[in-house]
Amino acid sequence: MLRPSRQTRQDVLYGDLDSKESLIIRGVTGATSVAWTPGVVDAIFDLLGDFSDDGISSPYDGDVDGGYYFIWQQQNGSIGGTYSADADDDGDVDGDDLDIWSDHYNNTLDIFDIVV
Repeated sequence: MLRPSRQTRQDVLYGDLDSKESLIIRGVTGATSVAWTPGVVDAIFDLLGDFSDDGISSPYDGDVDGGYYFIWQQQNGSIGGTYSADADDDGDVDGDDLDIWSDHYNNTLDIFDIVV
């Protein structure tokens, strides 16, 4: 399948594992790993409403909290670019993105003992 030029975080066709609720993933130390297809520029785990937009890498803190509301406020009204608060990947930051943050507020993603 060809990937479109615009990736969308909420569509399962585009590679990442979207967490819509709180989720804990526990691996076996030194034995559990997650591999990703080379060249795919998508987060492996995507906690919807987390506007840090960086999967599980630092400074990802694994929760959807009030700090992300401030990111949305700063980017609200932005169009025509790539913005971390563009939760629905439609090219702008607006009330629809705030709704996604609100719907997933207080959800967490905890990952233990997994090599990525």
